[in-house]
Amino acid sequence: MQSSNLINTHPPKQFFAWKIIGTSLCITWMVLGCQFSDSLNQENEEEVYAPQDWFFKQRAFPFQNWDMRAYQLAVDRHREQMKQLETRNNEYFWQFAGPTNIGGRITDIELASDGAVYAGAASGGLFRTYDEGIHWESLLDEEGSPAVGDFAVRGDTLYVGTGEANAGGGSLTYDGLGILKSTDGGTTWLNTGLGESGSIGKVEIHPRDPQTVFVAAMGQLFNNNAQRGIFRTKDGGKHWEQVLSRSDSTGGIDVVIHPTHPDTIFAALWERKRTVDNRQYGGATTGLFRSMDGGDTWEELTAGLPTLPADKGRIGLAIAHSAPDTLYAMYCDQVGYLQGLYRSYDAGNHWSSVRTVGINSPSYMYWYGKVAVSPANPMHIFVTGLPMFASVNGGDTWNTIFRNAHVDQHDLEIDPNDPQHLILGNDGGVYSSRDGGSTSRHWPNLPVTQFYTIEINPHNPSQLYGGTQDNASIRTLTGAPDDWESIYVGDGFYTLIDPVDPLIMYTEYQYGAFAKSIDGGNRFTIARNGINTQDRTNWNTPAIIDPADHQILYLGTYRLYKSIDQANTWFPISEDLTNGPGPGEVTYGTITTIDLPYSDHNVIWVGTDDGFVWITKDQGETWKNVTNNLPKRWVTRVVAHPSLPGVAYVTLSGFRYGSASSHIYRTTDYGETWTGIDGDLPDIPVNDLVVDPNTQDLYIATDIGVYWSPNIGGHWEPLGSGMPTAIITDLDFDSFSQTLAAATYGRSAYYLKLDATTSRATKEAGSRFQAYYQPSQGSIAVESKESLTGIWQCIDLQGHILHQWNIRDEIHSFTQYLPITTPGIYFIRQITSSGKLGSTKKLWIQP
Repeated sequence: MQSSNLINTHPPKQFFAWKIIGTSLCITWMVLGCQFSDSLNQENEEEVYAPQDWFFKQRAFPFQNWDMRAYQLAVDRHREQMKQLETRNNEYFWQFAGPTNIGGRITDIELASDGAVYAGAASGGLFRTYDEGIHWESLLDEEGSPAVGDFAVRGDTLYVGTGEANAGGGSLTYDGLGILKSTDGGTTWLNTGLGESGSIGKVEIHPRDPQTVFVAAMGQLFNNNAQRGIFRTKDGGKHWEQVLSRSDSTGGIDVVIHPTHPDTIFAALWERKRTVDNRQYGGATTGLFRSMDGGDTWEELTAGLPTLPADKGRIGLAIAHSAPDTLYAMYCDQVGYLQGLYRSYDAGNHWSSVRTVGINSPSYMYWYGKVAVSPANPMHIFVTGLPMFASVNGGDTWNTIFRNAHVDQHDLEIDPNDPQHLILGNDGGVYSSRDGGSTSRHWPNLPVTQFYTIEINPHNPSQLYGGTQDNASIRTLTGAPDDWESIYVGDGFYTLIDPVDPLIMYTEYQYGAFAKSIDGGNRFTIARNGINTQDRTNWNTPAIIDPADHQILYLGTYRLYKSIDQANTWFPISEDLTNGPGPGEVTYGTITTIDLPYSDHNVIWVGTDDGFVWITKDQGETWKNVTNNLPKRWVTRVVAHPSLPGVAYVTLSGFRYGSASSHIYRTTDYGETWTGIDGDLPDIPVNDLVVDPNTQDLYIATDIGVYWSPNIGGHWEPLGSGMPTAIITDLDFDSFSQTLAAATYGRSAYYLKLDATTSRATKEAGSRFQAYYQPSQGSIAVESKESLTGIWQCIDLQGHILHQWNIRDEIHSFTQYLPITTPGIYFIRQITSSGKLGSTKKLWIQP
């Protein structure tokens, strides 16, 4: 396979897969049956692409855990605020932007007796379809769209275990909030308890007594706690008892019930210790257990099974319904590789090894960790992995099935009435097959894509770009929710579009693998020439185009790099702006945010993951640490005010932990002093902030939704309706079209047209207008549905009035000669006939 730095990414409807071949990790594109592979030539590729702790680290820093109590209170507060908002005359309404054709991570699939298929999403809640994905119904919006670990369905009764047990990293969201129960098909819900269980590996309803339910609780991911192991209720969730437990770091990951002797139960316990700088995914207390008296007493099964602590990691279980004394147990080792697959023919008394040659195992098989068996044939077995593996002869040979599906398989549901009918959940959504996996189809319309970033094309605001978890950098060229396409690979992060030349754009995958396209995103070339490959980089590496000069870009590692030739070459303009990597942890100590004001391009702001804010006023010649009175938290954004020199905002992740600290700070003196402007905002991480240059209104992305303030943070309230409670990771605002776009982590993307309910500042004065520069004529064209009467001015970044026109007639468009010789950012604004300052629009003018 020949290596190349150029990747053709144009064809739509494409699927991609990470493939481990020996020690080389490659990207395979499957486009209409054709394949194109490109070697990444990275060192330690498996480690690079293994799940990472980015989400947790943001919210925990500088502590070892996050405040789940504060998070739950914020969700409850948001729910009440949304109810109040609905009683008022709310003009703001979010529009769903998609994608519906991409999907997102599914943790559990269940096929109900009435033919309904349920899908549990990693951070988007629970969904149901009756028509194979043509229409989906979201069932947990009112509960905050929690992460779903596992669930069970029996008629109209549903038990949902919240919190994902797969133990990934950057793609994980909050721990769960316990067991939710519905007795009316998902219309209403009751939290039945186990609120400290953190994550749920399995929910299993007794085959004869629907009031008896077993739950395998893995516990909190980053904290040792007692509420983990195997739990049982005999009264439909009113009371829970812990029936199997070994330690505060050993949880329940799987449980199966013998179908004909339901007092016989098998359970897998998994010792899992994890902090922000260490992980141990196995150990002596891991094991397989059996109860033959309905869960009252348990014995560990060891005959023929791994016994060394290093060989005992995550365990997946399956029982053959056609021969119920036949069981399978899949073991990962403590590192995460596949340790082995084992079979018992005598209900667990004795076990023997099953051949696994043909199953390719990365070092994070714990990310998948499940085995399944056909209800019609005990020798027809399935193993989840990067692809889906199947054997029809008890493991003698293995084949890859669902070959055109997305990678990272998390659950397989087999139709008991038609064993060839398979339904698969993975990081790309839901797939089904009617021929045992030989062919398959992707189910559309599931809105569970996990976005990291969102970008509005400044040349065409209907076009959206975004970086997504395990679904690459994607875009829609029409604005339709069902025609998004991948433009790059891996986990997608920042996408930047040149404001002058729409054919030039940039994107990246994890850890700053920055790339450039010169043909509108059809092909990308790695663009890191000059960036030291040994530099520490963030999972979501920040990059920005200088608003005053589109030739200049900045990118942050642990130091700031600058390019003056559109990312063809880079050079550092700072030393290390962090406090270093920290002991035993190489992914801390990185730049997380960069911004420059429109008003002075000599000023650059930088924030870091270890809580520092820096400023340079001379393009990096000298730097000043202006963290000052800011609390020690992960800095999610530093945002320079678009027109007021010295004014900037800082947003912080994490929680207050009882302190008087804020999540949003403002400076008016270049960072010498900071003032908290949280106002009445709930105690919740803030991930981004946008200043509307026309109204000065503030919009923020939080872990419960989008909030806005009309008075510089004095009062905050949720912005609009139409969007479920969700983690908002990023915002983008296009002032020309007054479009605000929001990236959610698990519920796809949304946008809002603010010009439909223009904020009070522009309601009071001025016209809503569009302005265009016409380089061939050297003129400016202005259009509006309203009268353009008044004084019109062209202003440069320093606020100087360069040109002024007096429009006396009641007209709706005009064209004026604009003799600009220097390319850059300019502003067109109106002063109304009554003397009030009206709307302002930003233009990039290239003579």
